Amino acid sequence: MHLKSYKGIVISIIVFFISFCLLMTGTSLYTNNKMDTEYVKMEQEVLIYSGKISDVINRLLYKTQILATLVICDDGTVDDFAKVAESISRDTVIRNVLLAPGGVVSDVYPKEGNEQVIGLDFFAEGDGNIEAVEAKKSGSLVLGGPFELVQGGQALVGRLPVYTSNGKGQKKFWGLVSVTLNYPQILDDVGLEQLHNHGYAYEIWRISPDTNERQVIAASDYAYDKTAQYVEKDVVIQNAKWHFRIMPIKIVFNYRMIWFYITGSILISLVLAGFALNTYHMHILKNELEILTYVDQLTGITNRRGMIAQLDKMVNTKGSAFTLCFLDLNRFKGINDQFGHHVGDKVLQEFARIISRQVTDRQLFARVGGDEFVLVFKGKNNRKQVEEFFEKIRTDLEKSTIDEILRDTKLTFSIGVATYPDQCRNMNEILKCADEDMYRNKKIYKNADICKNKEEQKDTENKLE
Repeated sequence: MHLKSYKGIVISIIVFFISFCLLMTGTSLYTNNKMDTEYVKMEQEVLIYSGKISDVINRLLYKTQILATLVICDDGTVDDFAKVAESISRDTVIRNVLLAPGGVVSDVYPKEGNEQVIGLDFFAEGDGNIEAVEAKKSGSLVLGGPFELVQGGQALVGRLPVYTSNGKGQKKFWGLVSVTLNYPQILDDVGLEQLHNHGYAYEIWRISPDTNERQVIAASDYAYDKTAQYVEKDVVIQNAKWHFRIMPIKIVFNYRMIWFYITGSILISLVLAGFALNTYHMHILKNELEILTYVDQLTGITNRRGMIAQLDKMVNTKGSAFTLCFLDLNRFKGINDQFGHHVGDKVLQEFARIISRQVTDRQLFARVGGDEFVLVFKGKNNRKQVEEFFEKIRTDLEKSTIDEILRDTKLTFSIGVATYPDQCRNMNEILKCADEDMYRNKKIYKNADICKNKEEQKDTENKLE
C-alpha cells in the first residue's frame, strides 16, 4: 500500500474514533443530565405526596382528641358519647369511633355493622393490638394498620391513651379512644392516581409489626419498568413508618435508545472519517499540483516559477541579504547537436544532482531555463563561500559519469554573480545583474576557447610541415 494512502487511512481512523468518543461522551452527559432531572422530579413528587398522605391521615386521627377531651371532662363517664361520636364521624372514610376503658371496647358508634367490636380487648393478642400496647406505653397517639377487622374489611386505626385524675393530683390510665378509618378508601383523598398522568408508578409499604414481614399498603395497578431508577422516602405518621416509592412508568434511557445513539454516533463518525479522508486526499492532490507548478519535471529541483516566488519573499523580508549566482552550461547546444537531446537531458540531470548534493537549507537551487540554473546563497559576506562551493562542484564534475556520457568531452559552466541589497535594490535588478555578469564570463570563456582551438590548429599545421 502506498505510504500516502496508508497515512490517509490512519487519519480517517483517528478521526472516526475521536468523533465517536466525543459523540458518546456527549450522549452520556445528555443521558446523565436527563436521568438526574428525572430523579429530581421524582424527589419532588415523593415530597409532595408524602405530605399529602400524612396530612390526610393525621387530620382524621386527631379526631380522637375530641373523644379524649370528652372522657377527661366527664371524669371517665361519657354520657354524650353517641352525640359527640356522630358529629365527628360524618367523614365517609371514618368506619367508627369507640371507647375502650381499660383497653376493652365498651361503646362504638355507629353500632350497626360494628356489633362484634363490643367487648374486644385491645391488650389481648390480635391484629392491630400491638399498636394499642405501644400507645399505652408511649402515652401518645398511635397509628395502626392496615389490618383485617373482626367485623370484616380492612382499616387504619388511631388509638389515643386517655389519662384521668385520681383525685390526688395524679394521673391514672383510663383506657383508649379510637378512630377506625376505611382502608384503602382513606388514600383516595391523596390523589395517588394523578402520578400516572405525571408518568410515574408508586408503591407504599411497611414492615408489619404483627408478622414482621413486608406489607404493601398501596401500589399502582398499571405496568411500569421495574429496572428503572426509583426514589423512596420514609413517611412517618405518628409512630408508624411507611415507605413511599416512586418510579417512572417508562425508563428515560433504555437499551433500545442506547443502540440508537450508538448507531447514530457510528454513522456520524463514519461520515466525518470519510470527510477527513477526502480532505487529506485533496490536500495531497493540492501539494502534488504545487509540486508540478514549482518543481522542474526533468531535474526534480525548483523551477523558474518556484524560484521567483521564493526570491520575491526574500526580497520583501526586512533585513534580508543574499548572493545570487546564474549558472549556464558551456557548449550545451553542441552537446545536443552531437549526441542528441536525450543525452543533453541526462547531462542536465547529472549536473543538477551533483549540485543538489551540496545544497543546504541556507541555499536555493533552481533550473530557470534550458541549461540555465540559479543558485542563491542566503546571508551577507558569502563571496568566499560561493568560491569554495563552485570549486567543490568543479571537482565533483571531474569525478562524475558525465565524461562517460559525453565520451570524454569536458563539461564546464559559466557563473554570473550579484548581491542583494549591496549591489541591487530589487528582484529584477539582481536577476539582470547576475545574468549580465554570467554572459560576460561566458564571452570570456568563448574567447579563451577560440584561442585554444587556434593554438591547437597551429600546432597541427606545424607538425604537418
